Amino acid sequence: MENSIIERYKQFPEWLRWVLFFPISFAASIAMSFLVFIGGRYFIGDTIINILHSIAFQYFFLCFIFFTVPRFKFKILLGLIVLRSIILFMLVIQPILNLIGANFPLDFEFFKGTIGEILVLISSISLFGLLRKDYLK
Repeated sequence: MENSIIERYKQFPEWLRWVLFFPISFAASIAMSFLVFIGGRYFIGDTIINILHSIAFQYFFLCFIFFTVPRFKFKILLGLIVLRSIILFMLVIQPILNLIGANFPLDFEFFKGTIGEILVLISSISLFGLLRKDYLK
């Protein structure tokens, strides 16, 4: 489709696409993950849909980043995945910090967040591999 939204977006000057890629990706991923949340809320329990909501947001965000950033698509995606890995590392290190005297609560919310972050990271890495495989053909 020559007249698709992506093709029209690619006709913008590169500097404008660099300015717009983050706000467009963020807003579009919020909208898409909201639809997943609303749709899934009636079919799945609240705990599971909260985890799936964060996965959907990250997945859509990376997809929109990939299609809206003018250059360095894979480097930017990889950088965002590494950033997400650092967040996961901070969550995983909390119990270790508790052993040396810190006071972080290790309750159900902590474990739900950790499981969500692990699943988000797995889905992000799989999306990166999928896009890399399909895009570089």
